Amino acid sequence: MKSSIFFSKNTDDRVKHNICTILGMSEANEQSTYLGLPNTMGRNKNAILGFLKEKMQRRIEGWDSKLLSRAGKEVLIKTVAQSLPNYAISVFLLNKGMCEEMESMMCSFWWRTSNKSTKGIHWMSWDRMCVPKDRGGLGFRKLRDFNIALLGKQGWRLMSNPQSLVGRIFKSRYFPRGSFLDAELGSNPSFIWRSLMEAQSLVKEGCRIALGSGMGTSIMKDPWLLDMSYPYITTVNQAIVDRTVDSLMVMGERRWDVDLVLDIFNKRDADLIRSMPLFSSVGYDKLQWCFEKDGEYSVSSAYNHIQDKKFLNVAVGEIQFWKRFWKTKVPPKALNLVWRAVTNCLPTRIQLITKHVHVQRSYPRLSVCKMVFSIGAKNKPYILTGLWRQLLHGTMLNINRQLCCAGLYGKLGMIKFGKGGELWMKSIGNTIKINVDASIFEDQNRYGFGWVARNNEGRLLWAKNGSRWGKVSAEFVEAMGLKEVLSWLKERNLSNVVVESDSLVTIQAIRSSISFCSSFGFCISECQRLISSLSNVDVCFVKRSANRVAHHLARASDSLADCTYRESTIPATIMDVIHRDI
Repeated sequence: MKSSIFFSKNTDDRVKHNICTILGMSEANEQSTYLGLPNTMGRNKNAILGFLKEKMQRRIEGWDSKLLSRAGKEVLIKTVAQSLPNYAISVFLLNKGMCEEMESMMCSFWWRTSNKSTKGIHWMSWDRMCVPKDRGGLGFRKLRDFNIALLGKQGWRLMSNPQSLVGRIFKSRYFPRGSFLDAELGSNPSFIWRSLMEAQSLVKEGCRIALGSGMGTSIMKDPWLLDMSYPYITTVNQAIVDRTVDSLMVMGERRWDVDLVLDIFNKRDADLIRSMPLFSSVGYDKLQWCFEKDGEYSVSSAYNHIQDKKFLNVAVGEIQFWKRFWKTKVPPKALNLVWRAVTNCLPTRIQLITKHVHVQRSYPRLSVCKMVFSIGAKNKPYILTGLWRQLLHGTMLNINRQLCCAGLYGKLGMIKFGKGGELWMKSIGNTIKINVDASIFEDQNRYGFGWVARNNEGRLLWAKNGSRWGKVSAEFVEAMGLKEVLSWLKERNLSNVVVESDSLVTIQAIRSSISFCSSFGFCISECQRLISSLSNVDVCFVKRSANRVAHHLARASDSLADCTYRESTIPATIMDVIHRDI
């Protein structure tokens, strides 16, 4: 018999017996499990969920007998050890103490130098090793943060699928007159509900409404503005209380009632509303996760968002350096060695002395090996000395050769990676070529677009740029630029046109049959609709080096008013770029 039944503690034994007899089930005890997880949670959560720690410890002990490099240990930890508790932590919230104990096991295993060693010297803390690779760490997962990201997916399901059985049960119990976003812990909550509430703030940060008709979106309560930092209305006005967004549109049309918007809202809200595009091809509003292009919640994007909040002040140059470093075409064990060198995690004489390890302070002639790395603007040398003879004659020489070939030896902060750029090419036959690009002005809370149309001789026909208010994703901005071009072609009824963009994601989305449940997806759907209504109009991808004019126009969109240029009126700086292209 696979089925069993639970009873509350105040249930009479005779009632239990009668129910079990009628249903043909046995009574479940406190230690029973379902799909490997405990069915009931008592007061001592550590005792119940302790099997996760024991499972990880057994797995790591089985690896100790194997001869593994640090790069190999990294792979095992990321793919196996950190995946062991995933099933359980997608439902239950582990306390911080248990998370730290499991992380301590993984950290000790990574730093251990041999199976006879019980600990080894920890040259870097686990928290620093969990820093993303593009910020100087090794990218191990913080178990607590990943736990919350997994729980956020359950909260997202309560919102995106409210008619499911579990969705209806939780709604009737905890938020009968609202949604998960405004739910409270309530009285006598279950352990699972307490766990889900830990992820509520995360879900709020990524939840947005992609506007269609606006009929199902509250003006005051829902996050529908195109502002990544704060998508809610800040205006306080009784006229918009309990009203939906469609009441701000012209009756029977899919466009904003600008006079009404300016009359009701403050400047910030009015600017954002007027800049929001409305798509006639979209019928209804949709819930979207703003950290994914397709609008669907993903654990990886939620976890990355948690990490991004912790490292807001990391310099752009440092991020670019580490991204390039980890893409270097050398063996992983060599990259790992160099990473430990530049982060002072190698057992050199100097570093051993700082760890109070007794070593000979003099340097034998044959054991000296120095490598000096100057990283970024800090120009700080990292000197590696006293490495083993086999490391000196084997691995170090191989790294040296590989780094020289990759252009990494010496001043790593000055690396130049060629893009293999393509130049702008004239169109063939009687075809108009339009290059379009977009740009984001984060400090001004707006984004801009620009495009230029040229004939088959390279002569300028038209150019246009403009900007809109809002903090949005780069993909949405690129899609908006393409939509503006296609709308302009539709108005002028032009044909035989090739539109070029340097946004590969946008071009792939337009050519794909997959529909995205997001503002980006709505914009892509509008682009597809416009293309289908035009004659002989194609969109294609080009590299940024072939899109310079459009890029300069997008960066020059310093006014909210759209500006259209002919050859006689276009700025001289843009004209110079056009001449260099030809």
